[in-house]
Amino acid sequence: YLTPGGRAAVISYHSIEDRIVKQAMRSWEADGTCTVLTKKPLTAQKEEVTVNPRSRSAKLRASERR
Repeated sequence: YLTPGGRAAVISYHSIEDRIVKQAMRSWEADGTCTVLTKKPLTAQKEEVTVNPRSRSAKLRASERR
């Protein structure tokens, strides 16, 4: 449970997980519960993937409670 102004960040590694997170955050935004901070997911840059190949599939999404 988040207090107003609290932020949640979710890292997903599979496309199905990302779809679930995306749909949940969209529904929270539609309900007026939160504001989505990342319209598109943040992904690892080329340098990070070179050093850490497993980061290639990671996607970060964030939202803030109203």
